[in-house]
Amino acid sequence: EEREGRIIVIGNSTEGALLRWLRTHNMDYRKIRAETTVSRQYLFDGTRKRMSTVVRLGDKNYLLVKGAPEILAGLCTGTPDLSGVSELASRAMRTLAFAHKEITGDDEHETGLTWDGFVGIRDHLRDNIPESVATCQHAGIRVRMVTGDNPETARAIARESGILQGGTVMTGAAFRTLSVDEQAAAAGDLDVMARAEPMDKLLLVEALQKNGSVVAVTGDGTNDAPALKHADVGMAMGIAGTEVAREASDIILLDDSFASITSAVWWGRSLFENIQRFILFQLTINFSAVIIIFLSTILGYPEPFTIIQILWINIIMDTLAAFALCSEAPHAGLMNHKPIPQDAKIITPFMWLSILVTGTVFILGGLLQIATGFIGGTTTAEITTVFFSAFIIAAVWNGINCRALDGRMPPFFSGNPTFFIVMGLVVLIQIAIVQYGGAVFGTVPLSADGWARIIVFTAPVLLVGLLLRTVFRIHTLQKNPPEM
Repeated sequence: EEREGRIIVIGNSTEGALLRWLRTHNMDYRKIRAETTVSRQYLFDGTRKRMSTVVRLGDKNYLLVKGAPEILAGLCTGTPDLSGVSELASRAMRTLAFAHKEITGDDEHETGLTWDGFVGIRDHLRDNIPESVATCQHAGIRVRMVTGDNPETARAIARESGILQGGTVMTGAAFRTLSVDEQAAAAGDLDVMARAEPMDKLLLVEALQKNGSVVAVTGDGTNDAPALKHADVGMAMGIAGTEVAREASDIILLDDSFASITSAVWWGRSLFENIQRFILFQLTINFSAVIIIFLSTILGYPEPFTIIQILWINIIMDTLAAFALCSEAPHAGLMNHKPIPQDAKIITPFMWLSILVTGTVFILGGLLQIATGFIGGTTTAEITTVFFSAFIIAAVWNGINCRALDGRMPPFFSGNPTFFIVMGLVVLIQIAIVQYGGAVFGTVPLSADGWARIIVFTAPVLLVGLLLRTVFRIHTLQKNPPEM
């Protein structure tokens, strides 16, 4: 089928390769098919590894068979020379043999065939396949190949693409003979499954899941649907995939490119980190604000926030912070660690440490300002206004700290310019609220000197974040020293 100026194979890639060969040699398959009387067809079966067609040529009937060379060789008269087949297979080519016989009487059995020959079909690896496979492996994702090709072809392709990394190459028949527990054990060391039947991919998925692995499956054919459905993540080909495969999948690869999978993993890990950044920011502000309000009431201090001020803080936390922190661009380090376990806590030890330490700094500084006005203010209205403004500015400083997770700070400006735009907007709105919105927010205007003191006295929040990252990084290196 022609799409956007490209010839696209829909369905079986082997049949598509044969049709491409005919097209290259200016042979019209539709015309050949129209001129041939087809009596019957025995479709390809994954168990038999062959298909047969009964045709009438002239006044005689013939049985035309194509399939796996080693299977057809056993059905032919004589012993065909398969050395050429092995040579093609070692060059990462899929091999397909052809045989026929003249039908006498009603004998349509696939025996006593005459060997016609074989072809080698090669799907050239895309330029980015080895790099993408290496990226996945570096990110702790093991790539396995399940194919209907013979073991020699499968091994050569897997070696060329970088999938074969010292693991085993096993046929589907050998895998099926194992018990469920033996399959789970064999799956752990399996790199390639060759001569696989339709349900072998599903058996491998179940075996890997029994080992506790999170399994993603790619597929394009109808036979892949059970494995796609059963996998934790099913990914179907958007161009060459059948409708059944696409319906059974969770994700559709629009460009049929393996590199898109690595991109999806990269962006997915980035999204998870951005959610963690937002949670870190949210919990730090909530924790400190609640404790400040609670302790101020007990200690008899003036009310730290008005209702309108709390609403403004919630807007910063729930809307603007989410927009700022979730705009963080993916960074290269995301593909340098293993996948996060399914049962892992979304709040890491570093995040808990940051919430408690930074929140405590907020609480102590806030209560001290309310009690003494050490940052600025002489009247109660001025002291609470300075406290409110200092709380917001300190939250902005802490937003910078929240960009770093587990001691890792992404590229400061280039990683997320949106963050600085949004946080700059928060500061400007806060100044406008204090200077011009006193009647609504319960504040009084502050002098330029007052704003300068707020910025200077809240800036140490950055130092707290730097100290936490440094201590955590040193602790991590001592606990897990790098391999020499």
